[in-house]
Amino acid sequence: MLAKLFVVLLSYLLLVFLAARIFEISSTWLKAGCLASQLLSPFTLSVRKLKAILEERGVSYTGLVEKKELAELVEACGTLTGAESCSISAESSGDNKEESNELQFTGASHFFEEVEDTKAGTWLVDVIPEGHSSLLRRKQWLALRRKIVRFGIRIGTFNCGNDPRLCIKYGWKEPSLAISMPQGNQPKGNVILKTYDSRPSVELVFRWISKELSLKIETFDRVEEFSETFKAKIEENPVYVLLFTTLPEPPLYLASLSVQFTGRVRFGHVRAFDWTREKHILKNYSIDKFPSLMIFTPEGNLTYGHRKGEWVRYHNLELFLKTLHPDVNDVFVTVFLMMNMSCFMALFIINGGILKRFIHFVWLLIFYNTSLIILCLPVLAMLQLPCLTPLLDFALKYSRYAMTSDAAAIMRNYLFFALQHKWFLYGGYLFYGMLIWWVQRRIRWYSGYENEHDSATSITEWLTQDLHSLTNVVQTFPYLGHSRIDYSLLGLEDGFEPLMRRLAVPELWLHPIIPTEYLNSLPVWKFRHSQVNHCCDDKQENCTSKCNSCCKESVKPPGMLVAQDCSICLEDFNSGCMLLGLPCGHCYHQKCIEEWLCGGNSSCRYCCPVCRWPAFKQKPLALRENLTRNQAQETNV
Repeated sequence: MLAKLFVVLLSYLLLVFLAARIFEISSTWLKAGCLASQLLSPFTLSVRKLKAILEERGVSYTGLVEKKELAELVEACGTLTGAESCSISAESSGDNKEESNELQFTGASHFFEEVEDTKAGTWLVDVIPEGHSSLLRRKQWLALRRKIVRFGIRIGTFNCGNDPRLCIKYGWKEPSLAISMPQGNQPKGNVILKTYDSRPSVELVFRWISKELSLKIETFDRVEEFSETFKAKIEENPVYVLLFTTLPEPPLYLASLSVQFTGRVRFGHVRAFDWTREKHILKNYSIDKFPSLMIFTPEGNLTYGHRKGEWVRYHNLELFLKTLHPDVNDVFVTVFLMMNMSCFMALFIINGGILKRFIHFVWLLIFYNTSLIILCLPVLAMLQLPCLTPLLDFALKYSRYAMTSDAAAIMRNYLFFALQHKWFLYGGYLFYGMLIWWVQRRIRWYSGYENEHDSATSITEWLTQDLHSLTNVVQTFPYLGHSRIDYSLLGLEDGFEPLMRRLAVPELWLHPIIPTEYLNSLPVWKFRHSQVNHCCDDKQENCTSKCNSCCKESVKPPGMLVAQDCSICLEDFNSGCMLLGLPCGHCYHQKCIEEWLCGGNSSCRYCCPVCRWPAFKQKPLALRENLTRNQAQETNV
C-alpha cells in the first residue's frame, strides 16, 4: 500500500517539476529579468538594494555612505545573480514585519532542554536578572532580532525570577546577552555559553556575535599559507568550504554555517588583498575569478554561485551542504515527510465514505510512523559498526558526485522555491489528490464497477454507509452481534448510542461461545413455488409477464436466492413451509438451519453451508449482487 502511495507522491513531484520548468521559461520571468544564470554587477544597483544584500549576507556596512563603497563591499562577498537581486526586492517589502519566533524560557530545565541539549545550533538569549530590565531596549532588541534571525540563530529570553539557580550558576548578575555554540569540532560536543554585558548597541552586539561564531572558521592571511596545508586538510575533511575574498573578517552567514555543520564540513577564510600576484596559485585550484566561494571535495573543486539557485546566502548554502553531506537526522526527516505525505494520499485513493477514509488514514499514519521509529534504532546501531565504514564512504562519495551536478542544482532551486511557498505546495497536493479521486470515480463509472459509495451524493449518506460498514465489523465479534442497527437517513442519530454502547463492552475475549441471539434478526417467511429464482428463466417472449406475476405473489425478503430444495436435508421445499434466510442470500428450512447453526462450537458451524459466509455478519451489497449474477448465468446455461 505504501509503495502505491509513494508512486502517487513521486508523480505529483514530477508534475510540480514540469510546471516549474514551464513557469521558469515563460514570458513573465523573461520580462522581469530574473534569470538565475545572469550575473549582475553591484555597481548597477541602488543603495537601498546594496544594503539589503549586505544584510542578507551578514556583512556590516556601518560608516559607509557612498554607493561605490557599498558596491565594492558586495562584490567582495561573492557573486551576485539576477534571481537573487529580484528575490531581495520582493522580500524588502516585509522588512518591517515583526518575527514571532522568540522563546520564553520558563525555568532551568526548559533552558537546558532547548539550549544545552541542542548540540549543533546557536542560541542568543536575553538574560534579565531580578530587579533589572533588559540590556537592549525593545526597539533595539527587535532590530537585532531582524538582523540575525535570517542566519538560523534562535532567539530566547530568560528571566532570572523564574529560576534564580541558573543565573547563580553562570554568574548572571547584570543584564546581558548569552550566546551558545558547540565546543570544539566534534558534531556532538559540549555546549559553551559566552556572555556580552558591555555597551547596549545593536551594531556592537552584531559584531560580537560575528566574532564569536567565526572562531570555528580557519583564517589564512596569505594564499601560500593555504596552499601549503591544503592537502592535509582535505584528507581530514571530505567537504571544505573556503571563501577567497578581501574582507578582513568572514561574513555572518559563513560563521553561522560553521557552527551548524560542526564535525561535518570545515570552513575557511582566505584573505588576499592583492590577488593578481597570486593568480598563478589560484589557477591550480580552478579559481578564475576573485572573490570566490569554493567547495573542495575529494572528487574535485566547485565554484559556488554560478548555477541556478546558488545564491550567496545562508539558507541556499545550507540546503546545498545538507544535500552534499547529509546527516542521519536529515535523512530521517526526509523519509518521515515523504512517508506522511504518501499516507495523506490514502484519503483520496481508498474506497469508502469520509469516516472510513479517515480511520484508514489514521491507521496508516500510526502503523508506518511506528514502524519507522522501530526500524531506525537497529539501523543506526548497524551504521556505527566499523565494518560498514567503507560502505558509507562509498555511498557518500557517489552522493557527492550526484549532488554537484547541474541537474541537482536545478532540483535544489525548485526545492528552495517550494520551501518558501509551502502553502502553494500543500494546496497543489490537495488538489492533486481530489483530481485522482475524481478520475478513479469516473473510470469505475465508465467500466460499470461503480459501488454504493460512488452513488452517495451527500455527507449524510457517506456517514450512513460508513456506520453501516462499521456495524458489520463490530458484528464480526460474536458478543457484539446481538442485533442489527438500522442506519437509515432518518435514524442516523439513533444509531450512535447503540454503537458506542457496543464498543464500550469489556472482556470481549471472555466469551468464546458464539451466542445465538443473532438468529432473531434473520428473515423468516413462508415458501411459495413462485419464489424460485429460475421461474422467470424461460423463453425471452414470456419472461416479462412471468416476472411480473412472481413479484406480485412473492413475499420473500429482497436479495434472497431461493432454490427448489434445502441444501442441508436435501428435501424439496413444500408450499407453506417456513424458510430462514442468511446474510449471504441463501435460504434453508428454518428447523434445519437452526440446528446447523446451534449444533456445535466449531467456527464452521456458524457459517452458511454453501458459501461459508458467517451467519452473524452482513454481506456487502456488491458481493451479493455478484453472487446473484453468477447464479443467474449458471441457470441460463
